[in-house]
Amino acid sequence: MQAFNKGFLIIVTSLLLTSSVQAFSFSMSDHHHPRWHGYPYWASPYWAGPGYAPWHMPPRLSGYDRLRMKHRRQRQMDNHEDAMESLNDMLFGGFGFDREKAIKLARKIQSSSGAALSGNFHRGSIATSGSRAAPSIWGNEESFKANAKVLQETAKALALELAKRPTAEEGAVFLKTGAPYKAPKDRKDEPVSPAVWEKFNDLSDACFACHMRFRGYEWD
Repeated sequence: MQAFNKGFLIIVTSLLLTSSVQAFSFSMSDHHHPRWHGYPYWASPYWAGPGYAPWHMPPRLSGYDRLRMKHRRQRQMDNHEDAMESLNDMLFGGFGFDREKAIKLARKIQSSSGAALSGNFHRGSIATSGSRAAPSIWGNEESFKANAKVLQETAKALALELAKRPTAEEGAVFLKTGAPYKAPKDRKDEPVSPAVWEKFNDLSDACFACHMRFRGYEWD
């Protein structure tokens, strides 16, 4: 009887240890089972391996190419966000106005928009760990490219408006240069076209419209 109990205990312990090992994996691959990482069940064939996809999904790029493309577009987005925040501060009084810097910031967004932006959203790179590119890009590439083009055009329009130096008779708005903590005598008045705020809002709207449609939850 004691031998039977001992044997039974060994079998049960072995089964428990085996099940524990099977339920855990040290793999760092992005091809895990979807139920373990929040992937929807219908997407599970998509993680079968590079280049494989069911009929409703585009073939994937290799893991290295997906990661490199994700990093490029995220750097672009981070740069756009930084530029927009600096422009916002200069136009709404947070920082002193610097015309040349403001123009460069708008041109920076312009140069990294349009095809320079949409080219980093290859259909086979969307479902990459850490990416927030929405699945709605699939099948809507032309609409996405149109959004990227609008972003480029509105950034260009803002740069052109910032370069204007209207007179008081032409309705100029005067912005203070230099840091806000400086003495008034050290801060100059710079004339700005009243349309600058309209152009800035157009650019902001282009960012928001694209994010609303094509930015989603982060892929696991």
